[in-house]
Amino acid sequence: MVFAARKLFAERGFHQTAMADLAKEAEVSVGAIYRVFPSKQDIIRAIIQADTARLLVELTSDVCRIRKGEASIGAVLEEMIVRCSVEKDSALIHEVLAEGHRNPEVAEAVRAINLQYRAIFREMALVANPDLSEPELYGAEELLLACLFSSGHRELTSCRLSARESARLVTSLILRGLGSET
Repeated sequence: MVFAARKLFAERGFHQTAMADLAKEAEVSVGAIYRVFPSKQDIIRAIIQADTARLLVELTSDVCRIRKGEASIGAVLEEMIVRCSVEKDSALIHEVLAEGHRNPEVAEAVRAINLQYRAIFREMALVANPDLSEPELYGAEELLLACLFSSGHRELTSCRLSARESARLVTSLILRGLGSET
């Protein structure tokens, strides 16, 4: 059901997708959907949770690789930006974010997830430069969160660089801003 919802929400939009459409796409009854998900907002939360769980595992693994000395902060940041650049769920992400502006429950789910991202980004920033002040750490969280979101929407921004080249240059600028060259 969630896979069908992802597909239809990305293609048609959240509000333009009826539960009957979801049922048909998922090859289940409308009643079966309502037994698992009382509302479309619950389906959106399930999509958010699934996507976030995957990304948080990747980011946590990235931080562990940095801490163990298996990868540099620069290499990890570049990989993160490239990963986000090549994922093809940007239409769905736009739908989720737009619904978050309309629906307080969805907004709260997005906020809670962003707090988790911020904690990981703060840790990355501290690895890059342990002497960052509290306001600088907040700024680093903002910057890395912006990279995470914006790199996933390259198709809308008239990019002049490849995803890899853009990631390399953005990473270099971030590291300089953090006071780290690694």
